[in-house]
Amino acid sequence: VCSSDLGASGGQPDGIEPAQVQPALGRNINRLRKECGWSFDLLSEKTGLDKKLILGHVNEGKPAQVRTLKTYADTFTKGLNRPVSVAELESSPINTTETPPA
Repeated sequence: VCSSDLGASGGQPDGIEPAQVQPALGRNINRLRKECGWSFDLLSEKTGLDKKLILGHVNEGKPAQVRTLKTYADTFTKGLNRPVSVAELESSPINTTETPPA
């Protein structure tokens, strides 16, 4: 995709590189990987998924198939000793540090 194709055609706004916009799935995989203390190599080993596929989800915002999402969820559930659902992987983080206005 040429940069001239972006913006006016309904793609990325002009001046924003795709790497700056990380979808929820990629952010959550990376966050959970770090919570487990795992490298991308170790995540690949534990999930049985190719490292390039994982990096595509995290760095390039590529979507994942349902069975791949379940693999991530099961692996993070075991690694963190708490349930991790497919919905959690796909959801945007909720800001819990702010108090709602009275």
